[in-house]
Amino acid sequence: MKTSKKGLPPGTIVYTGDQKVEKTIINVFLYSGERIEVVREVQLDDLDHLLKREDCITWVDIRGLHDVELLQRIGQEGDIHPLILEDIADVHQRPKYESLENGAFLVLQAMYFNKHNLFKSEQVSMYVTPYYLISFQEKKEDVFEAVKLRLIENRGIIRQKTTDYLAYSLIDVIVDDYFEALDKLENDVFAIEQDILDNKTEDIKERLHAARHILVRMSKSVLPWRDAMLKTMKLDDLTFGESVLPYLRDLYDHTVQVIDRQDTLRDMINGLRDLYHSELNLAMNKIMQVLTIISTIFIPLTFLVGVYGMNFDNMPELKWQYGYPLVWVAMVMMALLLLQWFKKKKWF
Repeated sequence: MKTSKKGLPPGTIVYTGDQKVEKTIINVFLYSGERIEVVREVQLDDLDHLLKREDCITWVDIRGLHDVELLQRIGQEGDIHPLILEDIADVHQRPKYESLENGAFLVLQAMYFNKHNLFKSEQVSMYVTPYYLISFQEKKEDVFEAVKLRLIENRGIIRQKTTDYLAYSLIDVIVDDYFEALDKLENDVFAIEQDILDNKTEDIKERLHAARHILVRMSKSVLPWRDAMLKTMKLDDLTFGESVLPYLRDLYDHTVQVIDRQDTLRDMINGLRDLYHSELNLAMNKIMQVLTIISTIFIPLTFLVGVYGMNFDNMPELKWQYGYPLVWVAMVMMALLLLQWFKKKKWF
């Protein structure tokens, strides 16, 4: 059941997604170039002093947005404005980037195929300051698992960088998921194309609709994020340092590539839909052709038996000894001649 925000004043925190009963999980990663400390399932009472540490970078990862009171307390501990908390809890936000006085706020839509091959999407928000970053994930699946492994195993340069590079890394893994989702979707589209060509059209309509639905959802997420990426690369934005700008430009290029691939897939799906309809029409035409041939063959046969089925007294052929077999021979010959003529005309 989804909750409505209609009529509520600005800054009212309401979780607008499907109501969950799972416990909200808070994990904290404190790291520097030399060391890393991971504190799992942190209690709120311990969060305040972790956020105030200035001897390291602090990343607070929160999974589960349904506990509104918990979000309010996290906002107090992390100095997050109620309007931003409202956007975090509203999981139908348009992807965006906001530069704030003490940092930045980002909203993205993570999209991926899970281990059961089902397409999933969830809103991911980030509150970035010079000393700490707080990420908010809507669901239990951890979209940042790859970044956490890199931190723990000290792979790459994340530990040597500040929160701006961490934010870039988190965004980058979401964009990588876009590529993987497009790879899967592309393979599905190629499989649909082959099935259409092989006349295996039982569930083609449903599969085309599902692929198009996924593509529309991805487009609604990626197109706004491309515009938001331009804001992150402004030189007057203090959140992302100049050393991170080359990575952001590369990330912007990847986002544009995702959009280009989406456009290509959209054209492919539209083309396959036309091909599918053409194949259906062709199959229907073949059926009508067979029925037409059968009807055409029976027209002269019907005429012949109709003539000799009349009950006139003066019909000499009715008294012929071999009249009945001759009529059969005549009908078979007419049918064979018509079939030969149809074949010559390449009707079948």
